[in-house]
Parts: sequence; structure tokens; C-alpha cells
Amino acid sequence: MDDLFYILAIVWAVFLGLTIAASVIFDKILRRLHRTAHDTWVEIDKPCGFFWWPRDASWAYGMATKWRVYLDLQGKAPAWITADADLTRWHRAFVILTRIMWGGVVVFLLLIVTAMFL
Repeated sequence: MDDLFYILAIVWAVFLGLTIAASVIFDKILRRLHRTAHDTWVEIDKPCGFFWWPRDASWAYGMATKWRVYLDLQGKAPAWITADADLTRWHRAFVILTRIMWGGVVVFLLLIVTAMFL
């Protein structure tokens, strides 16, 4: 049982690191969009980041739109991303990190279920 605890702790730590890294990249994408294509940022309802909050965004509304944009970006890149080489590279990293992260969630939950039956 002690070994399983250490495995769960390691998986959780990796999950946490991937979550923070994906959040930083997401913020970087939004910050670039806000700075270089402000009209597009307004069109997608002024989303805020996890660690980045622009002055011209509503706190509550920005939080709600953040999650919609976060989930949308896990799929195919929108045109405003493919138009910029840096955004395309950051988007690719974001997608890879979030997919690994969600895989980590599944592994973590499977380990917890396994621990319940030991």
C-alpha cells in the first residue's frame, strides 16, 4: 500500500506540473492575441487567463469565457492561431500538454480505484 501511495504522489505531482505548464501557455496565447489582434480577442468575448488578467476584461465574464476558449483550443486551431507562427507552436504545445494531462487524470483515477480494492 505504501508503494501505491508514492506512485499516486508522483502521478499527482506530474499532473500538477502539466496543469501549470498548460495554463501558462494558454495565458501566453491570450496575452499575444490581446496585444496583436485585440478585435479578435473582443470577438471571442474577452477571455482572461489563469494568471493573466487584462484591465479591459470583466472578472466574472472573463472567467466564464476562459473555459469555453480553453476547451475550444484543445481541438483544431482557429484561424487567428494559424495566422501566427508563434501561436501555432504554442497551441501545439498546449494541446500536447493538455492531452497528457487528461491521460494523467485517467491514470490517477485508475490507481485510486485499484487502491480501493487492495
